[in-house]
Amino acid sequence: MRRCEFDNELLLKSIATLLALLIAPVYLIAFYALIWNCPKYFHKYRTLLMLHVVGNLSFDAFMSFVWHPHFILPWVACCAVGIAWQFPYAMFTMFFVHIVRRRCDHPHFKYRMECVLIGQSRHPRAKGVAKFLAIFQIVSIATITDFVYGRQWLVDPQRKIELNQVVYCEQCVLIANFNYIHTYILFVASAFLMISAIVAIAFCELSAHAALSSMRSRVSPKTHELHSSFLRCLVRLVAVHVGLLGTPVGVFALAHLVEFRHRVWSYFANALTIQTSIHGGLSTLAMLFYTRPLVNNLFRKKPSQRNSVSKF
Repeated sequence: MRRCEFDNELLLKSIATLLALLIAPVYLIAFYALIWNCPKYFHKYRTLLMLHVVGNLSFDAFMSFVWHPHFILPWVACCAVGIAWQFPYAMFTMFFVHIVRRRCDHPHFKYRMECVLIGQSRHPRAKGVAKFLAIFQIVSIATITDFVYGRQWLVDPQRKIELNQVVYCEQCVLIANFNYIHTYILFVASAFLMISAIVAIAFCELSAHAALSSMRSRVSPKTHELHSSFLRCLVRLVAVHVGLLGTPVGVFALAHLVEFRHRVWSYFANALTIQTSIHGGLSTLAMLFYTRPLVNNLFRKKPSQRNSVSKF
């Protein structure tokens, strides 16, 4: 496969590498705080946050070095320029795998909280909704893999006059042809993914808050306050996470309806790509900032046994 050269490719790689080096200490601090500096009364949720941080780290490494996508507007071509540039479709599929996995984290947090409180989940409908969302999003992954066999359809020679020749490079995924039914499915799946994530935040927060309220009389005030505080932390954390990922996905979906032809949009697309590549580090930083037990222990502000929960 012949490698293509793109505008500002070296500059974008340099920026991504620099930001990765700057964000690396955040992960080191997070692992230190969760493994060696976590208060005992917070151990029930430490595993969840560890999984969240590991997911953030893997996604940042994938976006910054493995895939490192380069978007070409207004044709919505996604080109792989990272280490795995020879496998553009596999990288595009892995991107959706990461997104779907992060989307499934939201109900996971909620169910874990309910298991701690009442021993089991009392929201079977919520489980059904979560399963439906996961299945629908897995369909989007299957749709992307089918692009491997539909490339000849996508790069119809009659359209080459209309499009920039660079988008036909073999390391690019071109999804601009709406005569191909899978393009519609991918577009709908992307829009649904973003909307469902926002809805899931509200649904999980409301249902978990209701579960906490119903358990007020059956648990100690300290336990109730601990879980309520952790719920507020999760809502803020997920909101930051979805906001950082939702903006690029929203622009990706909008680019199928609006032609962003001005050159400034290319710079905007590059900025969103860089934002996506460091969103895991920023989300981890938000976790450290909003999770008060970790912050208190990290800066040696150890509260007394009596006031540990109230300060949380």
